[in-house]
Amino acid sequence: GLVPSSGYRLCKFLYAKEVDFSIHLDSIKDVQRAVWDNFLHTTVERLIASKEYETYCARERLLAFYYTLFEDLKPEHAFYKTTFQHLRLTLFTNHQVDILKAAFSPYINELIALAKETEEISPRPVIENYYEQLFSLHFIFLLNFWSSDTSENFHDSDAAVEKSTNLLFDLLQRNAGDATADFAKFLFTHGFKLL
Repeated sequence: GLVPSSGYRLCKFLYAKEVDFSIHLDSIKDVQRAVWDNFLHTTVERLIASKEYETYCARERLLAFYYTLFEDLKPEHAFYKTTFQHLRLTLFTNHQVDILKAAFSPYINELIALAKETEEISPRPVIENYYEQLFSLHFIFLLNFWSSDTSENFHDSDAAVEKSTNLLFDLLQRNAGDATADFAKFLFTHGFKLL
């Protein structure tokens, strides 16, 4: 089926009365925001309730977040697949992307702060301003990938989560490029006296 496009159709979809819908939510965007805020909040609450989660590094926390979120979304996969079908052509301009990013933002900003504190990701003067956007795009990519996954028990999505999350953290952690830049800066500030 199609994603409901009006308050009336959504209410029919949810077996609710339009009057009740009008009282509680003003638009489809509000419904979508409420649904995603609820899913993400529930996922984070489940993770925080786990004693193991507190011991995880930032990378492990993000992996746990995705695995838990997708497990929670599995029962409604057909609905979310339909919801995301129209995102493929307008992935970066659709209002749902903004809704998803806004719902994801508090969680990912806290995770980025932890990753900086534990030095899992390296602070970089220019790129650092875009860390939230990078993680948000990663989030949208994985939701889109998951929504179209037809593999048995979402095996491909699990692999995409693991590989892309590890790649993202590997790219943002301190690496040989950072060490080279630091060394070049050191040589420059000392007028190449050591050479």
